[in-house]
Amino acid sequence: MNLQKEINRRNKLWKSATKAERKILVAKDVLAQIKKGKFVAKSQMWAGIPISEEESEKETLDTQKVLLNAKKCECCAIGSVMLSCIAFKNSHQSKRGLQYLGSYAMIRKVYLEDIPEDLSTLKGVFSKKEIREMEMAFECGAGANIPDDIRERKISQMYEDMSDKTRLIKIMENVIEHGGFKP
Repeated sequence: MNLQKEINRRNKLWKSATKAERKILVAKDVLAQIKKGKFVAKSQMWAGIPISEEESEKETLDTQKVLLNAKKCECCAIGSVMLSCIAFKNSHQSKRGLQYLGSYAMIRKVYLEDIPEDLSTLKGVFSKKEIREMEMAFECGAGANIPDDIRERKISQMYEDMSDKTRLIKIMENVIEHGGFKP
């Protein structure tokens, strides 16, 4: 893969897509990355990207390039959506939002009430409600968003008898089918 051509292709697709089209573009990309084995669905994990020692010593990090070069990334539903958004719009340029564990970079968890500017990747793509509901459906109510009422408890039980991978696939299929996440 010619990395720069792929980056240009993704950036062009992103810029020409409407908000509704971006949701579907992201969901289809997440499914493609799962199929390739690049995204490994893992509950209680935001998004982990293996990086080289050289990259870990840089002042800033081009996360889009790192992500597109990575062999595997462990991620939850929201982490996978965020990684896909980064792969399309390269909106995460600094190390500020990354935590390093040896040669492993983990994108810091984004709390929905206060999405900081350096991690605003999901703003303008999915609503806070969609992000909250996808998180509940994937983590079965055990993630960062604990169900507040009966409706949310039902969302957290939608896919509870399925593997992490199957839950993530079902959530992305739901986004494609409905043009956004609709429990």
